[in-house]
Amino acid sequence: MEFGYSQFIAWCLQGDVTMYYESLRWPGWENEIAALNGDEALFILPFLSTKGPPLEQRHRGVVPIAEMFALHISGDALENP
Repeated sequence: MEFGYSQFIAWCLQGDVTMYYESLRWPGWENEIAALNGDEALFILPFLSTKGPPLEQRHRGVVPIAEMFALHISGDALENP
């Protein structure tokens, strides 16, 4: 995406976000996400940023969102895919 901040915000509000995330969704994702509490996240292995089996075949588990945040902020998710 090659555009400025205000263009990015406009795209978030008016763009085709569904199409953008289409490759990161699997059958039944809506139900899995809807079941999460506000302090939970869905942990997916292998990470979405790595090559691996189709999304519906990857391991998915519910983790505390603080744990997910700590993993990503530490950089471990990028260094050890």
